[in-house]
Amino acid sequence: MEVPPKAPKREAPLSIRVPKELREEFDERWQRSGLSKQGFVLSCVFDRKLPRQVRRIALEERLLVEVHAELVAIKEEWRETNRQHAERHHDCSDLLDQLNHRLLKSSLLLMKSLRGGR
Repeated sequence: MEVPPKAPKREAPLSIRVPKELREEFDERWQRSGLSKQGFVLSCVFDRKLPRQVRRIALEERLLVEVHAELVAIKEEWRETNRQHAERHHDCSDLLDQLNHRLLKSSLLLMKSLRGGR
């Protein structure tokens, strides 16, 4: 029985710790770059675009799609609530409070997506 050859070992990863006083600036620059953290650091170190840059689009798109779907649902419920209120003239405050809560949730999701999913 033949033993398959071992795959070459990968080099140990290099890690850095960003000081607290620079962390916010680092995160802002990284977010604006649209790159993975590794891609951002490498592009800064080597001062050029690197091949195979990984973008964080998938997470941002998923969050934005979720926000959009929630806002569309709220719009439809709001229309229905207004229609029911006009027909029956009854108190809709509980439903309006629920819709307000969902709007706040959507706003938070949108803000999260703008910060890169964190």
